[in-house]
Amino acid sequence: MAVTPHQIEQHPQSDYTNGMTVDPPLDDELRPEYDLTMLKDGVRGKYAQRYREGTNLVLLTPDVANAFPTAEAVNEALRLVLRLSEIPAVGDKRPTATSERNYPCEFCDTDQPQVERVVTVARQRHGQWFIFENVQAWVCPNCGHRYFDADVLAAMEERMKARPEDARPITGWAMSLPQMA
Repeated sequence: MAVTPHQIEQHPQSDYTNGMTVDPPLDDELRPEYDLTMLKDGVRGKYAQRYREGTNLVLLTPDVANAFPTAEAVNEALRLVLRLSEIPAVGDKRPTATSERNYPCEFCDTDQPQVERVVTVARQRHGQWFIFENVQAWVCPNCGHRYFDADVLAAMEERMKARPEDARPITGWAMSLPQMA
């Protein structure tokens, strides 16, 4: 007759033990109605390889798990890393065979390729406005959002540090709109 740990736990000095000392049962959460003798032919890891082939599990450290609490948050962050890895580094030449980039727009999420254009850019630094003309940019054809290569951004930043010889003053007005209801 098969004896379950639950039966021994309930009746430690009964006929099940024949009066012998019995190790205390494991502190597990297995329900008493499960008969462990039926598991005698179990094979550890029988489906592990099949599971690994269809699943890609990664153990996150606690600080990363706190920052990205869901699988979707992790995937979104990794997709951004993939997109960033495709951006040319400073000094890399632009593609010469095409004037399009096949990155999705991060604002309107269109799959239309960004088109290379020459634009005018207004930047403010320390309360001073700078207008840059003839700036190379990648423009989303759907929403018009502009993307700049790293070398272009670095050049604008460098020119804002000191007033270049070719800078010319402009006249304009700055004003605020009243609060809209």
